[in-house]
Amino acid sequence: MSTTPRPLADYFAELPDPRVQLKCIHNFLDIILIVVVATIGGADDFVSVAQFAKAKEQWFRDRLGLKLENGIPSHDTLNRVFAIIHPTHFQKCFLGWVESMSDRLKLKPIPIDGKAMRGSKRKTSAGSRTVQVVNAWSSENGVTLAQVRTDEKSNEITAIPDRRHQGLGWRGVGDGLRGTEPTPDRGALPPELPPPLPPLPPNPPPPPKIPLPDALPPFPPVA
Repeated sequence: MSTTPRPLADYFAELPDPRVQLKCIHNFLDIILIVVVATIGGADDFVSVAQFAKAKEQWFRDRLGLKLENGIPSHDTLNRVFAIIHPTHFQKCFLGWVESMSDRLKLKPIPIDGKAMRGSKRKTSAGSRTVQVVNAWSSENGVTLAQVRTDEKSNEITAIPDRRHQGLGWRGVGDGLRGTEPTPDRGALPPELPPPLPPLPPNPPPPPKIPLPDALPPFPPVA
């Protein structure tokens, strides 16, 4: 027997608002819900999110109960707010919603894949660096369930235990979502070890020493 799901806003109610309250004209939870819903709807940047929200403004008011007293926030406002939100706190709230909806989504085995973020290459004192992320992706539902930044020399194998240990995200991916297990892509699996090399032959005996004369003969006189 299915139960009525909690409103989406309930899962983000405890997300801390890092803004200076005297300078805010938009409700913090309105901003969060607009970005989450628009991203699920296919928006891939803050300009698209703002356009989506303006096109669906009445839907946000009727279905999610957003008041939007000052209208839809601009894309710059959305960008600034999400730039100062703690990503771990947001991820914890989002995954709380994902886990609660896992039965309804009927999630299947979840592929784990690492990618280099396009346009993230930066020059540092240690050389060029690129942001590497590992995603848990529900391919059938089109939902990213978890994401974590990793070191350049890391991979999915090392990233998954770290997130499970922290209890942020991969807990839902590997343990809580209908008993599914994450499946790293084949490129992340450690290669098979080659057979051991044969032992080296013993060192050959040293060459015999050539005796040198005690003294060299004198040079002939110069004419």
